[in-house]
Amino acid sequence: MSTSNQPSSPEEPNNATTQQASLQRKALMEYIMGFRATQIIAVAARLNLAGHLEEGAKTAVQLSQLTHTHTHPQALYRLLRALANLGIVEANQDDTFSLTATGNLLCQTTSGSLRNVAILYGEEWLWKAYAQLSYSIEEGDQAFEFVHGQSMYAYLQQYAQAGEVFNKAMSGFSHMESAAITKAYNFSSAHTLVDIGGGQGALVSFLLKANPHLSAIVFDLPEVVGTNAANLTSTEDLRIAYVSGDFFKEVPAAGDIYLLKSVLHNWDDESCISILHNCRKTMPSHARLLIIERIIPDGNETSEAKLFDINMLVMTGGQERIVEEYRNLLDVAGFKLLNVLPTSSPVSILECSKTV
Repeated sequence: MSTSNQPSSPEEPNNATTQQASLQRKALMEYIMGFRATQIIAVAARLNLAGHLEEGAKTAVQLSQLTHTHTHPQALYRLLRALANLGIVEANQDDTFSLTATGNLLCQTTSGSLRNVAILYGEEWLWKAYAQLSYSIEEGDQAFEFVHGQSMYAYLQQYAQAGEVFNKAMSGFSHMESAAITKAYNFSSAHTLVDIGGGQGALVSFLLKANPHLSAIVFDLPEVVGTNAANLTSTEDLRIAYVSGDFFKEVPAAGDIYLLKSVLHNWDDESCISILHNCRKTMPSHARLLIIERIIPDGNETSEAKLFDINMLVMTGGQERIVEEYRNLLDVAGFKLLNVLPTSSPVSILECSKTV
């Protein structure tokens, strides 16, 4: 009996393998083409389409008339159709579009609105920096300064419109995270909060509303503080003092709790130690320092912090850190890490005290 000398053919992939490969390809393509969704949502936010749809369904022509810009009705229709594909709006049979629950988060009046965050991440000056991510990977330095010739914070001071967009977006982040921070930490024994780099005061406004016994100091650059102090309106605002200065030189005294929210991740280790030293010099012995940041988990655990870390590399030269990296910074600056408190948001609270 003869034996066949023909080579054996490779096994045909089964249906499950083929389906899995198809799903993997689709998922990767969504990542690759993710820029489309970012810009589609950013333009919708800039045009305030959600705000115009908040009162009821409208056609593209009606929305074009309401946006007070030179929007092309047919192009706007195509944008709305794409937004419907993303689940931001819903296309109706009568050629109108309605807002979905997800789209409602782009309304300025919605609690936890993401409108200002969406506008920021569609800004040309930000995209130009991200286009040079390869520079950051090759050089280990921020792409923003490579592209714009100055640091991001110097740029935001020079260009007022960019600074306004950025500050509003940071307030948007704070609004999203403030409720989670309030639930995760007990502020009942404190009297005065000092928010270092507190921006427009979004975090302390929320904390004061939830804790009527508290007052607060918001400390930031003069150009930020001047705008805030001119817009005091609510009862909580009247319990906030806005103080201008530079946290690389000194910070205000007389607080029970010092807040550093989304500050240290902007800076390299040496700069972080400088900020922490200045906090330690001013803080009373009983005071607590709360560092509120994204914490990178160990291993392969999925975490938004690992992606946000690339944002810091590109934009500021800073970084997100693991707990041990924060512990090392605190040890050098004369602090002891007492607790790491997770919240229901992407940030965690690192509670610290001064070492004796």
